[in-house]
Amino acid sequence: MPLLATRVPLQASDDPALPGLAVLCRPAELTAMLSPRLAPWLGPDAHLLDSRAYLRRLSPGKRCSVELELVVGRANGFPAERRRLLGKLYREDQGATVYQTLGELRHHGFGAGRFIVPQPVAYVPEYRLLLLTWAEGELLRSVFLARSDAAQEIAGAAEWLLGLHKCGVRTGRHYSFLGHLQTLAGWKELLAEIHPQGERLMGALLARFEERGRELSGWTPGPIHRDFSPEHLVVHGDQFTGL
Repeated sequence: MPLLATRVPLQASDDPALPGLAVLCRPAELTAMLSPRLAPWLGPDAHLLDSRAYLRRLSPGKRCSVELELVVGRANGFPAERRRLLGKLYREDQGATVYQTLGELRHHGFGAGRFIVPQPVAYVPEYRLLLLTWAEGELLRSVFLARSDAAQEIAGAAEWLLGLHKCGVRTGRHYSFLGHLQTLAGWKELLAEIHPQGERLMGALLARFEERGRELSGWTPGPIHRDFSPEHLVVHGDQFTGL
């Protein structure tokens, strides 16, 4: 599901299958839960005064992305400041694996510079809640819709993905080449429903992928972003953040 254009108030009834949703709807309880877990990230002279959660994306029965708006007080007398985090709720315990994988990626070249991933701030297992730094910028999808020429951003997205393939991370789920072909075949059917004229081209591409795969027997598997799309990349100037 695409990221919502605007944030909307969160309700516990949005998805009963997600056990952590209820606490996000109660600001006082949410703030009490977040305070000790965010202390290392906020720093020794800061403390959490208030927090609110807003819905940004919902995949019913699976996961939910929320924008967490934080009010942070300072011990030195400076005015309180507002900060944001991205929260991801899961039905099961995938958040722990995502937390580990993001940490690995940041230690393999994606922690600073032009191509990055968000910093994993904390994982709260009892609520299956993953907390990440907020990625400033625009979704690549929004760039495509707003501009007729996004060649520079497309090139940057390709470079980000190439960097991922070459970074050397070995943790996370593993997929076979055959599994990828089956996934792409499913996408081909969906694309054909929307754009029938492209079915032949997509079929030719899949055949070429399969042919090249046979030629590359014995290749060393590398990391991928299995759901890579314009929804999963944030552009901020010349910086690209993968989600």
